Amino acid sequence: MIVSKNLNHLGFTCCNKELEEAMTSSMNSKDLLGTADSIQKKAEGKLGGKFETVVSADDFAYKSHFKDGKTCKVEKDGQYALAWQP
Repeated sequence: MIVSKNLNHLGFTCCNKELEEAMTSSMNSKDLLGTADSIQKKAEGKLGGKFETVVSADDFAYKSHFKDGKTCKVEKDGQYALAWQP
């Protein structure tokens, strides 16, 4: 099954609105590792399964194979985050 990829309002790939909401609502700290942990826990709680996360103070490029539409990149307050389900 091929899942159509969506772009969020910033032009980043985000295939799941529920994941995007979980990510942005978790990005409330300047602590990058804390933010990554928060995103991971919230995504796993809302969507089930395991998630991997990357959070950075600068934009970054990535390439991935999408799985079941559970990949998302967002930006909030100068932090960039990527979460995906392996």
